[in-house]
Amino acid sequence: MLDGNGELAAALVVPEKDTQALIDLAKYQHQVLSEIAAILDDSQGFAELMRETIRIKCGFVLRAAAKAGLAP
Repeated sequence: MLDGNGELAAALVVPEKDTQALIDLAKYQHQVLSEIAAILDDSQGFAELMRETIRIKCGFVLRAAAKAGLAP
């Protein structure tokens, strides 16, 4: 969809930007969750000792989601 000047209509550009932001957020969440899973796997029964690290990483992901407007 083009505007009168042969440019993409602004309405199409904004959703694409929003979509990219959501993709970036999903990639970030996946990375952090993978790190948490690795902590749990590497801890081999000592996950309780890593509780604070896991809590902090979860907080980062939750704040990023809230900043993106995805908080309940």
